[in-house]
Amino acid sequence: MKKVKNDNAQGEYYLPDVVGILVAASEKVAAFQTDHFEETIGVNDRVALSIAEKYMRKRINTYHMMNGVTLVHPETTYISADSKIGSDTIIYPGTVISGATSIGEGCSIGPNTQIKGCEIGSDTTVNQSVLEDSQIGNHVHIGPFAHIRPLSKVGNEAKIGNFVEVKKRNPSLVTAARLPI
Repeated sequence: MKKVKNDNAQGEYYLPDVVGILVAASEKVAAFQTDHFEETIGVNDRVALSIAEKYMRKRINTYHMMNGVTLVHPETTYISADSKIGSDTIIYPGTVISGATSIGEGCSIGPNTQIKGCEIGSDTTVNQSVLEDSQIGNHVHIGPFAHIRPLSKVGNEAKIGNFVEVKKRNPSLVTAARLPI
């Protein structure tokens, strides 16, 4: 890093300078040709970052759709690269799935739902709600307008109704309560 200088008008470090530095040091340098030019765009401002993000979102969403996930409106669906989603799950518009989230098969998620770092079982419905760093069982119905706060555990077949907030719950308590929708 000390050999890469930023003494230019922009005060930036240029990655292409590294090639010359490596060649001068007799290091091995190889080229890679990509089939996707959009993967090589430079990101120097928020506009370019937005364009790069759009390409990445399209690639992630296409991957999930090719693996049996239905995205009703891919252009407004945001899924992090480290999320896993089971087949026959439907994701509705305005949904954001971030972190290392895992969603089972046959689920219905959204619209306008935020899920971060959760494990969600199969055949579960999450409708217009926010779920954070929690475990959700199979055949669960959440929302609309519910908030599952971090470290919550919602057991199989539980129903978390509208305008309900759950935090750090034991799965047997939530399942037994069978909160009405």
